Amino acid sequence: MKLPKYHETFMPILETLSSLESISSRELAIRVRDKYYSDLPKELLDKKTSTGANTLIDRILWGKSYLKMGKFVSYPKRGMVQIADKGKQALSSGKLLLSDIKKMTLISFNTAHQLKVKRMTKKQWKVLMLTMHHRKI
Repeated sequence: MKLPKYHETFMPILETLSSLESISSRELAIRVRDKYYSDLPKELLDKKTSTGANTLIDRILWGKSYLKMGKFVSYPKRGMVQIADKGKQALSSGKLLLSDIKKMTLISFNTAHQLKVKRMTKKQWKVLMLTMHHRKI
């Protein structure tokens, strides 16, 4: 057995949120861990990142951040998360892939100050997610 990747936590996060009005991000991560991953070996459940954070909780929180970027979840107020209509639709379809979330667009202004919409490159996506993670958005 191995720890799930952050994108493998998308559906468990949405399923957990589907029965709630809203919940704190930390409580969400704990509920997802306890319901979907409690059968993992203790060594994996206790694994820490290089900064000392719990790896599984960290991946669940990253999954939540990606879902926010794709508008599958929303933050009704600071520290709280709830499922959005798009998340409910994904649940009813029964699947949600990382590629579904990466279909987002990046809005930028070109030199003529005209609004320009383009697809994000892999590097732009990583920079955006790292920025969000460090700002704890």
